[in-house]
Amino acid sequence: MERPYLGSVPLRWKLLLRHRRLRIRQISVGNGYNIPMDVVPLSGSGKCNNRRCSTDYNVVFCPTSNNVRLGLLEQGGIVSVGESLTAGSETTSWLSSSGDFAFGFYQLPNELFLLAIWYANIQNDAIIWYANGDNPAPKGSTLVLNNATGLVLTNPQGLELWRSDFTSGTISTGIMNDNGNFQLRDKDSFAIWDSFSHPTDTLLPNQVIELNGSLSSRQGAFNFSRGRFKLHLQEDGNLVLNLINLPSNYSYDPYYSSDTNSDDKNQSYVGQRLIFDESSFLYIERKGGDNSSIISSPNGAFSTNDFYYKATMNYDGVFSIATYPKDQTRGQSWVIQKTIPENICLYSSFQDEGVCGFNSICTLTNDQRPNCTCPDEYSLIDSNNKYAGCIPNFQVICQAGGNWGSKDDLYTMKELPNIDWPQSDYEKISPSSLQECKESCLHDCLCVLAHFDQSTCWKKKLPVSYGRNDQTVKGIAIMKLMKNDHLSSLSNEKKDHNTLIIVILVLLEAPCLSF
Repeated sequence: MERPYLGSVPLRWKLLLRHRRLRIRQISVGNGYNIPMDVVPLSGSGKCNNRRCSTDYNVVFCPTSNNVRLGLLEQGGIVSVGESLTAGSETTSWLSSSGDFAFGFYQLPNELFLLAIWYANIQNDAIIWYANGDNPAPKGSTLVLNNATGLVLTNPQGLELWRSDFTSGTISTGIMNDNGNFQLRDKDSFAIWDSFSHPTDTLLPNQVIELNGSLSSRQGAFNFSRGRFKLHLQEDGNLVLNLINLPSNYSYDPYYSSDTNSDDKNQSYVGQRLIFDESSFLYIERKGGDNSSIISSPNGAFSTNDFYYKATMNYDGVFSIATYPKDQTRGQSWVIQKTIPENICLYSSFQDEGVCGFNSICTLTNDQRPNCTCPDEYSLIDSNNKYAGCIPNFQVICQAGGNWGSKDDLYTMKELPNIDWPQSDYEKISPSSLQECKESCLHDCLCVLAHFDQSTCWKKKLPVSYGRNDQTVKGIAIMKLMKNDHLSSLSNEKKDHNTLIIVILVLLEAPCLSF
């Protein structure tokens, strides 16, 4: 046999993966039965010619008894019923037998703790699963494994923050597996609950998403609340990426689709599960079995034997596959191998604001992630969230009364090559010269910028959306910016106006105070 799949699949039903045309071999030992097994190499007699397989395997079926433990359990990483962890104490995690993964309390920069699984040998961006993202735990919180409810997280006052939900069974032991999956098992070593079946924002090799399964992004690098983006394998078999409206959780139209959804003429084409296998193939298995839709193929230079892998739905809307060398002399950072979409800044299928929010500019970085910035004389709406959009530091002249004389004295027109906000046009002028485009926007109180390309002028008003800076963007953006001396005048006028209101209020209240 080749390459036993030892992930979260129940032991009564073993999956064996073999990459000959990406076919999946299934071995069933009967529904309703639980047969413990060990997978043991035949010492010295291996005849496997597959380059991914170093030896043949002998499968030993063992009789069920309370004294039998699987070879996997004997390797370590075992957590006994009654064991506990305390946030902020000397021991805050349980390690897998290999030392590659840790499960426990991960301290955040704000002195709170996340119940999480992370790559233990990686310092940055190591978290691959978390339980209490919307409600981080304070110092002194406790995690306990008990036989009736499994894992229970409580704060120092005893208030329950999270628990591992399962419908039936009694927990005998927990195990932090070497593939990053934390499992709760009964006395027959059957997995009652496991982290792989409850993914958050990341997949690991050997992990599967079934129909209607999803990954949800977090809100920021250290904000693990549910974010604005979701990867979803829909009931119709189509894998999509959606922008989510918060807090309603309404899904807007997909900005990526695998097109593996229902086809009345050919049901075998329909996707049924998303598989990230142990060789780092990421593909959608179709109901027909023989045909699969490959999303990402392994890079031969980055073997899973030598590199850690993760596939993440990031908080900036990019779904990425990344690698990190196990030998840290070869580097100490994640390297992006694949992103979907390839350039999220150029996608205009987001609802309204785009990935960076209104009035902002999206620029793709070297690692194919978006960098969001504000134009001159605009500021972030939320200084702690660069994806929330920007607001102007000035008033549009229509709103200010228009009593400052010539528009030429009030504004300057700045040219920005390879930048555009393509979804914000309210007027098109064609034919037009560049100078005519500038003049038209300058003297139009609604116009905050214009885009000129090949004798055509598009005028735009607030808010502007889908801003992108890319070499593929044709033409020139022309921003109407208020001159600095008038910005100061507006600021002083606003202060004088506020002072006048305060004086009037004091005078009106004075007679009342005399009583």
